[in-house]
Parts: sequence; C-alpha cells; structure tokens
Amino acid sequence: MTETLGPAPLPPTIPDADLRRAPSRQHLAAIAATVRPGSVVGAVTRLRGGVASGMHAVQLRGPGDATRWVVVRRYGRWRVENDPLVAQREWATLAALERVAAPTPQPLWLDADGTVFGCPTIVTSRLPGRGLLAPRDPLAYARGLADGLAAIHAAPLEPRELSLLVDQRSELADLLERDAPPSGLAQRPGGTDAWAMMRCWWPRIHPASPPRLVHGDFWPGNTLWHYGRLSGIVDWEQVRQGDPAQDVACCRLDLALLLGADAAAEFLRAYEAASGQPVARLAFWDLYMTTWATTGLDVWLKGYHDLGRTDLSIGEARARLARFTEDALARAAATFAATGDETSDTEARA
Repeated sequence: MTETLGPAPLPPTIPDADLRRAPSRQHLAAIAATVRPGSVVGAVTRLRGGVASGMHAVQLRGPGDATRWVVVRRYGRWRVENDPLVAQREWATLAALERVAAPTPQPLWLDADGTVFGCPTIVTSRLPGRGLLAPRDPLAYARGLADGLAAIHAAPLEPRELSLLVDQRSELADLLERDAPPSGLAQRPGGTDAWAMMRCWWPRIHPASPPRLVHGDFWPGNTLWHYGRLSGIVDWEQVRQGDPAQDVACCRLDLALLLGADAAAEFLRAYEAASGQPVARLAFWDLYMTTWATTGLDVWLKGYHDLGRTDLSIGEARARLARFTEDALARAAATFAATGDETSDTEARA
C-alpha cells in the first residue's frame, strides 16, 4: 500500500501582536555569534511600519572597536499561514538582488523553520536612512521613488531566480475567475464596481513577456531615505514575478492617499521617463490596488500612523481612496469602450 503524504507542516509561529516586542537577548546572542563571531549584542530598536512582520535593528559590538547594525525580521502568524515559504522567498530574492548591486539589504542569516525565534526569521544588513512619509518636497520625493523602482524592475534576474517567485496571476485569477466579488470587497463602497470592471479587462491581461521582478508591496513605507535621497528598498516578503505595473499602481495609490493626486501623477511621469516606456494597462492595475485598500484601509492607516502620519484621518483616507477609484474606473471604462486597446491606457490618461 502506498502512503499518501499530506501537505508539509507549517513552521512554528507567534501572534502578530508579539512582533512589536524585541527578541530575547539570549536568542540575539546566538545570532551575533553566527553573523559576526566575537561580537556582543548592544542596543535593540524596533523599526516601525511593519504590519505582518516584526523588524528590529540590532547593534553588534566587536570584535574590538568595530560596530555593525543588522535587521532581524520575524514573520508573524498571519503571514506564515498565508505564505509558508515567505522567509525562503525573501532570502532568495535579496541574494539575487545583491548580485546585481540593487539598493537592497544584504541577506546574512536565515532560519526558515523558526528554530531560534519560534517563527521564520531572516537577518539582513541595515541600510542607512529611515522611513519618510511627509517629505518637504513631495514632487522630488515622488521622482526619487520612481527612479528607485525603475532600477529594481531593470534588474536582469535569470529565469532560475524568477522561478522561485510566486506568479502574480494566481492571485488575480483567485479574485477575478469567480461569479461574484469576495464578500469583504462587495460590502465596501466601490468594491463591486472595481471588481466588475477588472473582470471585463481580465481576458485582455496577458502574462508579462518576459516576466519581471515585482516587489509586490512597493509603497513609501518600504523605502529608506538618507539626506533627502532614496537609500534603500526593503520589505521583500510579498515579492512576485509578472507585470511590474502592479508596483507602479501600488505606489501611485499610496502617494495619492498620503500626498495627493499631484504626487501620484509626478511619480508616474518620472517612472515612465526612467523606464523608457509607458505603463501598460495602468487603469486595470490601479483598480487592482484599490481592492487591496478597500478591504484593508484601517490596517494601512495604522502603518501610516506608525511612521508619523498621524495627521491623516480615516475619513480623509477614505475620501482620497474614493477619488482614486472613481478616476481609475473612468479611465478603464473609456479605454475599454473607445479603443479596445489591450496594451495601454495612455490615450485615456492624456
């Protein structure tokens, strides 16, 4: 008789609420001995902005007078249950990006099985800078984000490296190849309209050829800034392969919520200039990102507040999201009806 094997067991997890607390110094000492032999653990600081993972900057002192900071990222219960391979995938992505000298952290240590901290964990280098959601010059800030994202999308990853990544189309299929929108989306203002328009477009959304690296959660809170310049792109736990337009739409939406429509428009203009081509099917991807925000805006707002934007109220965020959604719906409908264009909605944006 042949034994039937079930799915691999999930690694151990800890409640998401526990991620804010620093790891024990005993466990950190074990990491220090591996990452930097002869060092001792110094200061430990929580890095703000994480929602489904906990991030702490850890100072390693020694040997001698040398000091180095590393970042310990622990993945919480929600992330592990929804993506058991999250740690391995982020590790592999950072290793590939290190090869092409991208502005991303260097991977230093991986515990995919949660042996040390009780949950999957990676340790990376700490890049200079900090999160910035209230820039003095919003348009220059948008241009910096655009240039950084274009550089990431241009990274020449090999097919072997891309094969490690989840195909973004699987998530789109789960959303659009059904008879009705998910209940959580249908219960929110504008959710059903966005889903219905995306579903009309779905047969025209062909796989990206060739597929590119997609950050998967490229919003300003996942970037670092040092003396007014973008110094790093972090948080690669939702990395995908597919159409990089998803990242463009993701950042556009967050900029619209945080800084207004002008910043979102400047980001798009700068990205297209840096990448050398218009963003195809932008209205579709804009709508896709609104489905994320529509069902998760309360959580997004916590991330904004955690990074200092306590001035943004839930009421104002909802109003800005509604305007963004209405604009994307109008562009998607105009392009679909007037041109049937499968590749670009540039004319509708003009």
